[in-house]
Amino acid sequence: MITPEDYQIVPKLQNPSVAKIKSQVRTSSGISRFLDIVDPTGVYSQTDIVSDDGVLYREEDTESFDFQFITRDDIRKVIVGSLDDVIKSSSLKQFYYKNYPTLTISNTTWNKSTQTTNQVTGYFDNGSPAAIGSSATSNLRYITEGSLVKFTPPVGQHFMLNNGTLMTGASSGMPGSSDIAWAKIVSVTGDGSNGGQGNLADGTGPVTLNDLVPSTAVLSEIIAKFDTTLTTTVQDAILDQVVLYNNFGLGYDTNTATWYVIAEDDLNTGSFNLANAQDTTSANLDASWLIRFSTNGVSYTVYNRATRYIFESFSRNKFYFDESVKINDPETGLTIKDKIRVLRSNVGPDFTSSLTVDYDWQIVKNVLGEDGYADTRKMQVGFFDDDDDGVVDNPELFDLIVEPLTDVNNKYVFFQETTDQGITIYVPINNTTVVTNEQQSDIDDLTIYPNGQLFYFHSTDEFKTYSTTTGVLTAVTGYRARVGRQDLLYNYKHGAPRSRRIDPAVSNLIDVYMITKAYDTQLRQWLAKGQSTTRPTAPTLFDLESAYLSSLDEFKSVSDEAVINPGEYKLIFGPGADAELQSQFKIVKNPNTNVSDNQIKSDVISAINTYFSLELWDFGDTFYFTELAAYIHNQLAPDVLSVVIVPAQSPNGFGSLFQINSEDNEILISSATVDNVEIITSITADKLKATGTVVTSSTVATTTTSTVASVSDTTTSSGSSGGYY
Repeated sequence: MITPEDYQIVPKLQNPSVAKIKSQVRTSSGISRFLDIVDPTGVYSQTDIVSDDGVLYREEDTESFDFQFITRDDIRKVIVGSLDDVIKSSSLKQFYYKNYPTLTISNTTWNKSTQTTNQVTGYFDNGSPAAIGSSATSNLRYITEGSLVKFTPPVGQHFMLNNGTLMTGASSGMPGSSDIAWAKIVSVTGDGSNGGQGNLADGTGPVTLNDLVPSTAVLSEIIAKFDTTLTTTVQDAILDQVVLYNNFGLGYDTNTATWYVIAEDDLNTGSFNLANAQDTTSANLDASWLIRFSTNGVSYTVYNRATRYIFESFSRNKFYFDESVKINDPETGLTIKDKIRVLRSNVGPDFTSSLTVDYDWQIVKNVLGEDGYADTRKMQVGFFDDDDDGVVDNPELFDLIVEPLTDVNNKYVFFQETTDQGITIYVPINNTTVVTNEQQSDIDDLTIYPNGQLFYFHSTDEFKTYSTTTGVLTAVTGYRARVGRQDLLYNYKHGAPRSRRIDPAVSNLIDVYMITKAYDTQLRQWLAKGQSTTRPTAPTLFDLESAYLSSLDEFKSVSDEAVINPGEYKLIFGPGADAELQSQFKIVKNPNTNVSDNQIKSDVISAINTYFSLELWDFGDTFYFTELAAYIHNQLAPDVLSVVIVPAQSPNGFGSLFQINSEDNEILISSATVDNVEIITSITADKLKATGTVVTSSTVATTTTSTVASVSDTTTSSGSSGGYY
């Protein structure tokens, strides 16, 4: 086989179990066989990069998803599915860490009894072994299984967290050295003090911590447990509220570590505030909701508060992160995580001293652009969890690096709106070019600034420019500000699994992406059953090599190495899809038709599923809504007059899903259900939850219906998009 096309034709002819295959050349002749091949994209090679253009910032807003229901079972599926995912999301948990108060404690130390590889047992001591949890009356009552506790070293010492000891002097920056130590309460026996006796009969302590905290460590703060499960009582209360089409919210009580329902008359939809939590005076005072259900009488939009941390390269670096790949360390059994290490050589947040230690951020998610592609300039990062126990190692990372409340005017990073190939993006700009103040009255003399000087006033989140001609400031748009820092020195480490090592003796690498018929059938059946079970997993690289590589080797060129990669489906529109790609289809039904709303919804989903048939799509194809709209209109005419796609995420503007791209190893597939279809009477801004010009399928179909073929004689696109023409 000579050309890349040969590698996708021959295997399919030899193996009828292959449903879809694509190949492409990754490297070409000229690579020395005496050097290990390095893939700069990070797909096949580990990446270890140090740079000085890091931008770390925080985003706070709300995320959302929509649903409709017919039966109580439909509601319960939402509760145990989409709602459960929200409660367990990193963005909601990070909002909890940031906005709920940490509880201070004094005159209490830790007494270590025993130590194993990653845990210690012991008890808390405030003059004698101290009772904790429900047996305590002070803030010690918040120390329960799952809570986080912060320790500081005794005066004149610092922690060595890698071996659970104390050393004299300030933290030196050596590996493991630190001036603070966070730990999770793994378990508590009895009241945590063995009735005031301390150790249990076998010599172990009644309290187990997940990190190596030494004796005499001083307990300073507590973060109450954040329970990510809903009790049956709360689930039933949610179900009852939804059945009645009530607006309501869900709040979290740290005293009981339980969720509670906020009734419509008590709910305040404004900014988060715990001052009136669980107020039941029917005066709309309770703004403590973390999750809010809002209905228009037909469907629900579920909002959740969110805090996200983003790390971005100003201009020099791009990131690669495969969310589907988990790399295990055979020696420790732990997952090797991609990470961003903010180096201790950075100046501290006071801009005078230096950071004393390195701070690790765990890369948790790709950031998708409006086009559906991962924005490789930035990554969503989260608090590191070194031992994979589901509890973060240090929830103060952002404050330690940024300290937003210190030197406030210098703790913002700025972005300017620009267009790249028709897609709107925000690129970072140097914050030294922006004059930042709390409010305009803080400026003593405008005349010292040049014409066009950009100002940012953070009390009102407003940008203005100065004109030397008029001598006044004028509001401008196209910029955004985020709390954070730029020009950070960082080390980006990306791991590649051992299975992706490449033989350096060859000179041509051929990527072969493959989806088997068995996997295709399993995934489509899983979607058809409402994703009620665990999502089927694609065959692993080893499975594919075992089944197909030997036959491929019989035909390949000697100088080639074919790397078989598992192909993946990229879910769009419905449950299971990334939040940025979830949507609602708004349908205007012909008032003269006798077809029921439910039948229209079912027919729309059926048409969408047919449109995304595997034979019509290829790896890397692009989705265009205009083509889908024309097809739906063609198939359901005259019952359907118009169809519009609206993003489920409230921050996303109307039209942001008119084009969705896929990566080289991905094939697009719809996960939409009838819950993602809504029958509306007319196209209005209120119905679309957006303003601006509306493009409907009736308009599209006018110009494209003549080129839309029926199912029986449809051909695939010869261009970049799949689907119907």
